[in-house]
Amino acid sequence: MSTFYLDFLGTAYRDLRASLLSDERETCAVLLGQVVSDSDRIRVLITDTVVPNDADYSVRTEVATTLNPLFVSTIAKRAISEQKVVVFVHTHPFGTSMPKFSPMDNEGELHLSDYLGRQQHKGPHVALVLSPGGSVARVLGTNIPVVVREISESIRIHSAQPESNAHQKFDRQVRLLGEHGQFAVQAGRIGIVGVGGTGSVVAQELAYLGVRSLLLVDPDFVEDTNLNRVIGATPNSMGTSKVDVAKKMILSIAPSAQVDSVACDIRFMDVAAKLLSCDLIFCCTDSHGSRAILNQIAYQYLIPCIDLGVAIVSDGTKITHIAGRVQLLAPNHPCLICTNNINTDQVRYDLMTDEQRKSDPYFLGQGEPAPAVVSINSTVSSLATTMFLGVVAGLQTKARYLHYNGLQGTVRPVIASADPNCVICSRFGSLARGDSWPLPTMKPR
Repeated sequence: MSTFYLDFLGTAYRDLRASLLSDERETCAVLLGQVVSDSDRIRVLITDTVVPNDADYSVRTEVATTLNPLFVSTIAKRAISEQKVVVFVHTHPFGTSMPKFSPMDNEGELHLSDYLGRQQHKGPHVALVLSPGGSVARVLGTNIPVVVREISESIRIHSAQPESNAHQKFDRQVRLLGEHGQFAVQAGRIGIVGVGGTGSVVAQELAYLGVRSLLLVDPDFVEDTNLNRVIGATPNSMGTSKVDVAKKMILSIAPSAQVDSVACDIRFMDVAAKLLSCDLIFCCTDSHGSRAILNQIAYQYLIPCIDLGVAIVSDGTKITHIAGRVQLLAPNHPCLICTNNINTDQVRYDLMTDEQRKSDPYFLGQGEPAPAVVSINSTVSSLATTMFLGVVAGLQTKARYLHYNGLQGTVRPVIASADPNCVICSRFGSLARGDSWPLPTMKPR
């Protein structure tokens, strides 16, 4: 059975609560959202909020509320025309415990569900109840629960969660993260794109932290030049796909983990689509084309992505730079385009076919391989994994964009601003567009 999620952008959920619960009467709002689904989960990405006026209510008291049928029909027509689902929100402005759906709620939802069905407007539509004590959501007219989340610099879960049952071996982590933080680590599905020098370190650390569902994507195979830095690789790994090496390593640490490995290139549409099942993605690839795709997925589908990279630069006689960068790509944070961390010309080249590259007069081919050292990769990867704990598990670290200077031995936070008109991370761009916008991928293989 699929898991359902209701995902809000930034502080939108908390803003909605503050607005609706400021009235002592039951208060309504109607949200519109894009649906993103796969075999395991169905997500509704909230894109619009409509708050009715007093005239839009048929009934409104401290214990009951009903929206005017004309208001509902207007919203339904808009949702159908924009190909969005409807989320009906109302408050229970009393009590401090988690709210429950009342018999009156049950009856009202059946009427709404029946009406939308007659309009041939397929769901899943959602009902959300807010109270001073929390929130509860379900698929409209059913008892199927919906998890309410807020996606920004962290992934906040605002609906009731199962009780944590952290294993004894995570006791030292629970002392830092708390039981609910450890539960969040174990419950999420994490993608890693690129399991070479940095990605293999991230994979190892996530396995030790207790992540139990991972998706590994990398088209490459182990070569002799990889053996100095790919964690888990041995001379016997030569010719084996990097994802299979990483999977074997993860399962040696956590035998019960679910690890899906895809030895293909994310630049292909069907491969990139597999990442939509993830709660967070690590971008550990040095391909600008791949990074452009992940950059857009992070904002378009509200799936936070931690992008990391290492650069060791020589002038031919000495090393001039040892640098690392770790950057969270998520709503309310600038994307790779805004921070000038992506080469648009290289993106174009990376997304070309071999035939197109050969015929392009500006394509100059590949340069010399860059230096790569396991200790430097591990330093930057560990910074990224700690940032992951801040995003997912509530670790009290504010770091969301870091620069590492290996020559000086410093790590410093970076303050950057997003372009308010950015085609990727702004409301005028791909933000929360879901399947309604294309990704910059190549056609399926």
